[in-house]
Amino acid sequence: MPSWPWWGPLLAAAIWIYDRHAKATPFGPAVMGACRALNWLVGMTAAGGPRLAPHWLIPAGIGLYVAGITLYARDEAATSRRAMLVRGAMTMAAGILLVGTGTVLAARETGGLPWGGLPGAGAGRLAPWTLLLAMVGSSVLFRALVGVADPSPPRVRAAVGNAIMSLVTIDAVLVLAACGEPWAVVVLALLAPFVLLRRVIPPT
Repeated sequence: MPSWPWWGPLLAAAIWIYDRHAKATPFGPAVMGACRALNWLVGMTAAGGPRLAPHWLIPAGIGLYVAGITLYARDEAATSRRAMLVRGAMTMAAGILLVGTGTVLAARETGGLPWGGLPGAGAGRLAPWTLLLAMVGSSVLFRALVGVADPSPPRVRAAVGNAIMSLVTIDAVLVLAACGEPWAVVVLALLAPFVLLRRVIPPT
């Protein structure tokens, strides 16, 4: 794999490819997912990772989740095709499952999560963390399924907006697993500018 200085240029290249060439093509969701995966790799590498093999599943899962959102949102300007919505929802679910799997496998290798800040205290925190991620994922998928049942533009846009906003929450849950509560709260606080800016700049 490329050494860490290359993740930034690769991210810039992926963004350019998406905006200039791939956005309106069948490759658009995959390229957008790659942008988000590379974004995570830039941050992980700056923090000294990925250190374990399961860590690679986390950016891969985020990329898959975002590709699913992009796929789900393909027809949001008109009545969406249910088959497209189902594929998008399934891709989002696979992405959430992948990030959870990567985190759980990494935690088992290291003896638990640093949640709580006490040595050895993280061994018993894996189950509640998994439940927390499952709750966030269930909320995203429930809204996505509402859009499948009623593929009108308002329902689909609401599901897409919720999935995009939930990306901040998923990031916070992952940071909680890696760094503990203080940094997770910092990430979660990004929901405030998101909610304010979405009144001016539509997220979909």
